[in-house]
Amino acid sequence: MVFDGVEGYKAERQQRHKDVGIPDWELVRDGQRLGVVETKLKVAPARSWDTSARARELTRYMRHLEVPGMLIDSQRAHLFRRGESNPVRTIERRSVTASDLSAIREHFLAG
Repeated sequence: MVFDGVEGYKAERQQRHKDVGIPDWELVRDGQRLGVVETKLKVAPARSWDTSARARELTRYMRHLEVPGMLIDSQRAHLFRRGESNPVRTIERRSVTASDLSAIREHFLAG
């Protein structure tokens, strides 16, 4: 839904990266990585994203792949810019709008 109409887009599941691990999803367009997505059942609120094991896992993949990322659970999607360890936007999944979906798409296409 987010990438409807984007030619050459695909999501690759669990590609191994030596010394880094296996991210849940990599978003790819025409062979170029656009982003990485980690999916969890629940991301516990953290006082600081720097202390969140889930966020640290995502940012490790982002640094290695040099792409932005998204940490998503059953309630929220957190968008992280490339090189940053705090989300720039959090989207409540129960009330997601077309504008939110556009923001996710632009997040990954902008790199």
